[in-house]
Amino acid sequence: VHRLVGEEGRAEGQQALGPLEVQVLGVVLQKVSLVGLHHFLSVFQAVFAEVRVKRPEGFLAHLASVLGFPLPIKVMLALAAESSGGELWRQEALGSLRSCIKAVKEQVQLLDPYLLQRVLAVLQAQGATPEFLELREQCASMLDLTDDRYAVMRPIMVDESVTGKGSSDPLRASLAASTASLSAVMQENGYSCTKSAETFREILEIFGAIDELEVAKVLAMMARTHTGLPDTSGLMPGLAMLLKEPLLKEGEVPPTGWNYQLVIDALRDKTPTLNWATVAAKLDHPDFAIPDFRAFQQLVASYCYGARGPFPLGTVCGALWQNTAGQVSLLAEATAGPVEGWSFESTPAQVPRPDEVAMGLDGFLRSCWSSVDLVETLVALGDSGHEQQVLSAFDTPLKECPQLLAVGMVCFRAAWSQTQEKVLHLASPVFLSSRPESRAVLRRVWAANPEATVYSMAELSAQDPSGLARSLELLKQLDVKALSMALSIGPLPFALELALLGAWRELFALEQWLKEMLTSKGLVFALGCLDFLKERAQPGEKPPFTAEVLGTVFGVLQGSQLPPELAANIRRLQARAAAGVGKGVAGDAQQQFAPDVEEEANGHFTQLYQGNGTTVDGLVAHLEKCRSGSPREREVFACVMHNLFDEYRFFPAYPDRELIITATLFGQLIQRGVVTPGYGQLGMALRLVLEALSQPPENKIHMFGMKAVEEFRQRLSEWPQFCSHVLQVPSLQQAAPELVAFLKAQAADKGGGKAG
Repeated sequence: VHRLVGEEGRAEGQQALGPLEVQVLGVVLQKVSLVGLHHFLSVFQAVFAEVRVKRPEGFLAHLASVLGFPLPIKVMLALAAESSGGELWRQEALGSLRSCIKAVKEQVQLLDPYLLQRVLAVLQAQGATPEFLELREQCASMLDLTDDRYAVMRPIMVDESVTGKGSSDPLRASLAASTASLSAVMQENGYSCTKSAETFREILEIFGAIDELEVAKVLAMMARTHTGLPDTSGLMPGLAMLLKEPLLKEGEVPPTGWNYQLVIDALRDKTPTLNWATVAAKLDHPDFAIPDFRAFQQLVASYCYGARGPFPLGTVCGALWQNTAGQVSLLAEATAGPVEGWSFESTPAQVPRPDEVAMGLDGFLRSCWSSVDLVETLVALGDSGHEQQVLSAFDTPLKECPQLLAVGMVCFRAAWSQTQEKVLHLASPVFLSSRPESRAVLRRVWAANPEATVYSMAELSAQDPSGLARSLELLKQLDVKALSMALSIGPLPFALELALLGAWRELFALEQWLKEMLTSKGLVFALGCLDFLKERAQPGEKPPFTAEVLGTVFGVLQGSQLPPELAANIRRLQARAAAGVGKGVAGDAQQQFAPDVEEEANGHFTQLYQGNGTTVDGLVAHLEKCRSGSPREREVFACVMHNLFDEYRFFPAYPDRELIITATLFGQLIQRGVVTPGYGQLGMALRLVLEALSQPPENKIHMFGMKAVEEFRQRLSEWPQFCSHVLQVPSLQQAAPELVAFLKAQAADKGGGKAG
């Protein structure tokens, strides 16, 4: 995604990936979607948050079109972009979602309820728009919202801020009828329901059998409404006739809270066979929420009174609930302070040997954050859309017992976890500092999860100039094999920096490692080296490594079998690096191409401009042959393309005739597919044409852009993002109205084809 639309990717002309790379991206998206909706959203929310963009318009729709995504993946991708935090991505996501609304309405019965809820929430945030109201109405008419599968959608479907209080909404009436349960009656009529045992038992007799789910709903409702519930004399329809007397007599003062012991006693008498372990499990229902610490105390006290024993934490820690919002609200309060009947020491997975990292720690903090089950569950909740609440829950241990939290955080392994990475990064100072007491924690963290340790080192190095050297020293102290392992499992940019620093300090053989990586990872590693070298070998910037070290990297890359375009890029970088670090880097590459190759490439341009039998068509055909010819012919092709792109900056000085010839050649290379997406050729060509079109009409380079785009006009529909950018050039409305009309017609035809 960074190479497609990232700011730095665009600067290098890499906004267009090759067909194979695009297909690989499509496979990745498909695979991640199979893991689960929450996982997909967590992964790609982080992706879009990481990639900075200037203008992503049309990227999501274009990617979905090229790869033929099914509707759920289109929607999930848009939701991930919308929640990434970037305004540009949010606008792009809203546009993508709006384009999918028609298909979503047609497939509401086939889509995941949570997906529908997220779409509705995003649209609702824009106000009572037609898209939101129409989709909401379609859901109301097509779905059975009394089914528990759609419980997550109920709040937004009956939101009074949209429907208006007192509106005759048939959906609201249907839901009210479906929830006419004991807990609903109690909440509707207030604390007076439990003013006496006789009153509550009379209400209880109205209902038939009471199962564990209903008991769980009653406990949760009493906790949620422990104070502040207004007393009302209006009973639910039909209930008044079934009671022998009003809940409150005239002049009687209403209670100010629930008498939970009275309620539990009556429930136990009515259903002696209640399974209280099942009651705890059934707390996972759509209406469950714990708003504050007192609500948590109320819940635990009422449960323990009924179960006559402690709360079973296995029902809360160790697996995600369906109602993840309710679960995170419960655990957030449970970690705030001790409550009798609730002990994290009862969870099965505990931090081994906690004394080593929890000396002198308060009893509650120690028992709480020694629970690996608690930490793992919170991390999973953070990755399921509740990151802010989870990070808030981790605030206290990060301040009071970061060593214990760091060890607990690596006692389990998530396939990929944004929350785990963030918390480890926040805790990393306690195990990546140079203080002696940090070493014991580092050894524990490394032994439990070396991958997480290395990624924390990479984060530290990215933010702290001294982090790389410190990481190298820590790895040396850990184990004789620690450095090799870090190089094999760490992210590629960090591994390269670490390898170069280690080689500079003569800790290991850099050349051998580079060759092994090229053998095992191939082109992926070579491309990673190229990106790394672009950052580290810029003229005028002092690289952190010696010329000899960088020269080794260039030498190994040049000695391997690489595609001609990539090899040419590496040679150019080596020549540029020579200006900054001296001859040790430049080696024999001061000349970008062999002299005879340069001579032949320049000869083609000379003959073309002089008209000595060479035409644009003939040169394009020759270059097309060279592109797939012998190694030397491919070198000539790469040299011609390099010179053509490099010469762009001098086009304004060209005579009109030569400029028109060059523009014709440029456009024909695009039209006939001689420039390809591989290594940014096509992207660079289109970017230069767009830049030329963006210049004022009186500017000479504008003429070049108009002539070039005319040459590949027939293929414009293949690049909708390019066309969109062209249409945004203000001066073209008057300077090239025919081109603007053509592009708008193309966009309309393409849109109509998709809709059909």
